[in-house]
Amino acid sequence: MKKRLNHYSDQSARAEKQKKKNHSFLRGKIFLTILLVLGAVLLYFAAIKIPAAVQKKDHTQGIIDSKSAVEIEVVDASGNQKLAEHIIDQLRENGFDVVEYHRVAGRQVDYSYVVDHTVNRDVSRKVAECIGIQKTKIYAKQAAELMVDVSLVLGNDINKLKPY
Repeated sequence: MKKRLNHYSDQSARAEKQKKKNHSFLRGKIFLTILLVLGAVLLYFAAIKIPAAVQKKDHTQGIIDSKSAVEIEVVDASGNQKLAEHIIDQLRENGFDVVEYHRVAGRQVDYSYVVDHTVNRDVSRKVAECIGIQKTKIYAKQAAELMVDVSLVLGNDINKLKPY
């Protein structure tokens, strides 16, 4: 004889299944929350440690560190684009941030020089030292409309500068 479940026992079995399903779903949510929290903690510590490691630059690699990145505008008034690009590469290798590059067509300058747009003269001296421009060729001109710290104007003496 087959035992027949009554209405209440059938309902109880369904409730038990639903309870197990809800419990499993809750465990999944907790596990996912723990994973997300661990991932956020790892990202937080990576964001702190990695930039600190990047900023600790060996003094033999460049003249300045990445914390005090100097934004430079390079104006090529030499007529020699390849040499000017080499100078830009040299600046970047030494930690300077070349943000603008212009070529002056039709007008050439005899000597290269540096124009300092900040009140900190050390910045322009470092640029001049990196390229091999004499300190007497550093000029100060503060201009609020400029978005760079230093302008480097490359003249016809470009092939006599430090990188060459």
